Amino acid sequence: MVWGVNSEDAKSYKSRKKLFQLALTGISLKPEQVVHISDSLSSDVKRAKALGIKALWVNRSEKEISEGIESISNLLEISNKMEVYIRRSD
Repeated sequence: MVWGVNSEDAKSYKSRKKLFQLALTGISLKPEQVVHISDSLSSDVKRAKALGIKALWVNRSEKEISEGIESISNLLEISNKMEVYIRRSD
């Protein structure tokens, strides 16, 4: 399932807790059942992880990756990474 919510929907600035909570409510899933994909490490990926949501950083410029951060270099890699997440949850 792919579903999205934006800051206008949440009437909240990007990466606030309320935005993630609205998304979780909208899809009726728990944080551990979701993967958040973003190219913003500091405002999106770290916030999602802090809320217990798996996060995948789109690291297009191949910057150094902090420990505990999973990344891809382009959007074409998403399906391979999702297969890994699915196998981990089995």
